[in-house]
Amino acid sequence: MLNASKKVCSWLAAAVLSVAGVSTLLAEDTRESAAAAPKYDIIASNFGRIGKLGDEDDLRVITKGTKNLEMNKAGTHFEDELPLKTKGGKRIGAIGVVFNYKPGDDKVALDKIATEIQKEMQAQITSSKTLFGPAS
Repeated sequence: MLNASKKVCSWLAAAVLSVAGVSTLLAEDTRESAAAAPKYDIIASNFGRIGKLGDEDDLRVITKGTKNLEMNKAGTHFEDELPLKTKGGKRIGAIGVVFNYKPGDDKVALDKIATEIQKEMQAQITSSKTLFGPAS
């Protein structure tokens, strides 16, 4: 387990990982997209999105390389979506870390935890194919 993820077990509601061109899972997603646009499959999720295509937020994080912070409509979850990169800094996807949230929780502290998780993952990923190999 990543050191940073040990801190979030009581807060973490969900995690999603979208990666370019490495999954062979069939997506049931029916959204329209440009024929030439790259596809980013969800390869890890704890709430049933594995095999589906990354959504608009995922794609924006992947293509622009910027994080996306948002609260759900009910105000009960805070999502921090960040670019997933290799050790060499190549952007290969996105990681979404979703925290259970209640009024007064420190969003800056939650963002810091998500960023620590991102950095710990980056330090271990040599390429997108590494994500499908044996653990080291």
